[in-house]
Amino acid sequence: MLLRSLSKSLFHRFISKLCLAKLIPYEWDPKGRKLKPAKGFGLFIFRLHSCFAYIVSPITIYRVTCAYMSTTKYPITMKVFGVFGSACNLMTALGFVQLEMRKSEIMGLCNRLLFNLEKEAPTSKTESSETVSNYLKHTRSMSKQMFIGLLVLAINLPVHLLLTIPTSDNLVALCAPHFLGSMFYQCRDYSVIQLLPFIFWEFYTISKFLLMNCFYWCFLIVGLGLINFQLQDLQNGNLKTNAVRLVAYRGIRLLTQILNDSLWIFLSFFTHILLFVLSILLFGTVRLIRIDPRQSLMFPMCGLRCGYEVFSPINYAGRVDASSGNLLSELKDMVTGMGLEKRGGWKEHKVLDRMRKSCMKIRCTAGNFFMFENFVAISSLHGVVQTTFDLLVTFKDEQVQ
Repeated sequence: MLLRSLSKSLFHRFISKLCLAKLIPYEWDPKGRKLKPAKGFGLFIFRLHSCFAYIVSPITIYRVTCAYMSTTKYPITMKVFGVFGSACNLMTALGFVQLEMRKSEIMGLCNRLLFNLEKEAPTSKTESSETVSNYLKHTRSMSKQMFIGLLVLAINLPVHLLLTIPTSDNLVALCAPHFLGSMFYQCRDYSVIQLLPFIFWEFYTISKFLLMNCFYWCFLIVGLGLINFQLQDLQNGNLKTNAVRLVAYRGIRLLTQILNDSLWIFLSFFTHILLFVLSILLFGTVRLIRIDPRQSLMFPMCGLRCGYEVFSPINYAGRVDASSGNLLSELKDMVTGMGLEKRGGWKEHKVLDRMRKSCMKIRCTAGNFFMFENFVAISSLHGVVQTTFDLLVTFKDEQVQ
């Protein structure tokens, strides 16, 4: 089942809570442990969530742009929170667009992955020792990543709530241009009772960003982990003939293609936006956490979450790319060797060779931008560090508050 009982239980609970909150257009079937399309009132609430995201995203981007262009000099704290909030709202809106455009495809992909999680684990009585060892290794890795991802999400939700509650010393939650409260109240003209609706609204928008990203991340990790396990299982030679292995390889490639097509908007933009957000958060951690540790605690915690959401799928996608290349090279050598050894079976060799040539390398793609490979993680980390240093140098003399 590729996930241990605790991680799988947390994963199922997370998906069921998203369905209950109507943040995704599906209903959770607890008996079948699968998703079903939402209907009626549930679909209406989901459309309401998405409508709010579509409205809030351009408004926040417009207000932050106007704030930067105005003659009023905003403190660097306001600028950081404004850019961070705008990027998060944009990512949330793109997540809802993805669900609207690929609703049935995403449900089919998720149910296929959920079905694979319910399969019985291989044992030494039914499978080879290499298969069992490979299965246990992938189960440990996927379970650990799923548990850490959901744990960091649970920690980030209350930490972000602190960001929306203003204090007498720091009014970030009221003054930052992307916050709704800044449209109605002046920075020092407020009471906590008056701000309760705005605190709730800001926590709602931030929570939507965290939960939507986590939904895509969970199924991306499960999908890439399953693909990598199947590729390495094929590489161990557990199938009898090369023809069967080639057919199984084409099935894995089809699953990867479904994953790429279903999540193409998320895969196209999540690396670019989240890496930019990560740079902003690292900059805020270095510059601002000493000023107000309570509200600035969000910077390192959300930075940890964003970094984990970006680099863990890239790492898995790099493993898939490497496993696919190794398997294709092995199949090429075996098919070629079979043709040299069995001169009388040239027709069988010719058919298998053509089948092998039709098998393209399996890769997770970022839309039409680039392929996820091992070097992408290194280049992405380099870009984050470079952007963070550029921000530190550019805004070193800015007023903090």
